Parts: sequence; structure tokens; C-alpha cells
Amino acid sequence: MISERRLLSLSVALACAALVAAGCGNYSNEDLEFMNALPESSDLRANIPPRSSALEPADEAELARETHTVTTGFNGLLMALVGIVDTVRSYPPTTRTPDGRIWGPFPADRAKMKNLDWQTRMIVSRHPGAADQFDYEISVHHAPGADTDWPLFVSGWFQAGHTARRGVGHVELVTAAVRAEGLDVSDLGMLDHLEIDYDTLDDPITITMNVANLPDPSTPDPAGKVIYTYRANAEGQGEMTFDLFGQIVPGPASEDVRVVSQWLSTGAGRATLTVVAGDGMGSQQMECWDRSFRATFNAKPWSTGEDVPGDPTVACPVIPTL
Repeated sequence: MISERRLLSLSVALACAALVAAGCGNYSNEDLEFMNALPESSDLRANIPPRSSALEPADEAELARETHTVTTGFNGLLMALVGIVDTVRSYPPTTRTPDGRIWGPFPADRAKMKNLDWQTRMIVSRHPGAADQFDYEISVHHAPGADTDWPLFVSGWFQAGHTARRGVGHVELVTAAVRAEGLDVSDLGMLDHLEIDYDTLDDPITITMNVANLPDPSTPDPAGKVIYTYRANAEGQGEMTFDLFGQIVPGPASEDVRVVSQWLSTGAGRATLTVVAGDGMGSQQMECWDRSFRATFNAKPWSTGEDVPGDPTVACPVIPTL
């Protein structure tokens, strides 16, 4: 039987082979063991089949369209986070110890020609007493300031499982401290705090993302907080639960709503929208769609003109519990 440690070493070697084009030759297997603790978009990306090209966007089922929109936003936030990590790990480590690696300091955003007087540093350390768990942090420094001033930007931890890339982790991106010191984070929009918990150890994978935004005076949308939970298995079946706060559905007052959307690998799916707080508390919409994402059933109590009548036991796909 191959030991778990041997499997981890094998997966590190395979990761190196896959990353040759990205400069993996600058990393030893030991370096990669630390680098693999950092999240990659391919590990955490939410995947839902695309809408059929034969279907006009306006004809897509409402909750399917909302799910596609939310999934795009989910992946966009993930890419923003991973982009910060990738900027640093495009360089080789500058300091190596038996239980840690340090990347940097390096220019923060030289490729984008901004933050030219800022530096970035990343530290990855083996968690004390846990050979397969790693802690990491990315900090930034305004070059004219004291060398002790390194506000934290990204932090997290990862515990590897059967392979170096599969496991349990947590990562946070907080903009308050770096905004206060003048770092240009306009690429992140009004993002204040992003927190991700993930478990890719076994099927199905689970990813929970908490997003808190700063107030945006340029938009009337009052929602400043969103929670996403994504689950998926290797066969392509998926589920996205998202909580939206401060919505106007239905009635004049703001409500908090929860949408639970499920789909098969073909794209056929179903979703429910439930008002969990506000004057419409308890109201619920149910919608189903086929593999092209055209609605096959819709029951929307506060807007019955949008209903698609039928028998949900026939019109809606049977989706196994993940």
C-alpha cells in the first residue's frame, strides 16, 4: 500500500510537471509543498454548464439566469484573490527554512503600472505540530514607510489530504488596512472583506464564500453582504446556495432572500427562492428548467403572470442529494 506521505510527494511531482510552462523549474519539490497550500482557481472554481446558444438570454429561466450571474460573480471574486497570490508566486522564494518559505519583498503591481512604490511579501509556514498543514499570509508595504509597517492583505491555512492539492482550507482577503494606507485596490471594486472556507478532500467538494462590500453611493442596491455555498461532484452535478441581503422582493420593504439552485451535468435543474426576512417572509418561488435552461415550470406567488404551469413531478428533473 502506498503511504499518504508517498502520495503527497507524487502529487507534488505531478504539479511540477503541470507547471513547467509557468516557471516550475525555479521550484524544488520542497518549495512546491509549501506553494501548494495556496489556493488556485482551478481547485475552487464553480462550474455550471453554459446556457444553450440557441436560447436568447431573455428567455432563460429566471432563477437559472440568476444562478449563472451569481456563479460568474463567485468565480470573479475567486480570480481576484488568486491573482494577488499569483503575482507573488510568479517569483521564486527568497528565503528557505525547513519549516517555511518567504517570497519577496517584490513590487506589488509592476505589470499593471500601479502601486509602483509598494512591495508585497508572502510567508508560508508549516503549522507547528502538523506536517500536512500550512499557514500563509500576504502583506504589503509602502516603500517610504518604516520597514516594520506591513499591513496584512491575505491570510489563510490549508491542510492537505490524500494529495497535495486536495484538502481543507480557509482564506481571507481584507482591504481595510491596505485601503487606509493608500494601496490602489480599485480592481476589487467595493470589496471590504472576502472569506472562503473549502473542503476538496472528498466528493462532493464544498466551498463557502462570505462577501462583505463597502457602501457604494453610485448604486441604489442596498445589498452589502452575500453568502455563497457551492457543492459539486466529479460527475458534474452541482448546487449553489446564495443568500442576498436587502432585496426588494416582494413588496416595498427590503427583504433577505435565499436561493438554492441545483443542476445535473446536462444543465437541467431546479431552484427555489425563499424570502427569509422582511415583509414577504415565508414567500417562495420554485422554478425548473431543461438542459437548454428554458423554464419548464415556474410558481411565483407574488407575480403569477410569470408562472409556467404544469406538474412539477413531471416538469422538473430528479436531482440526487449531493
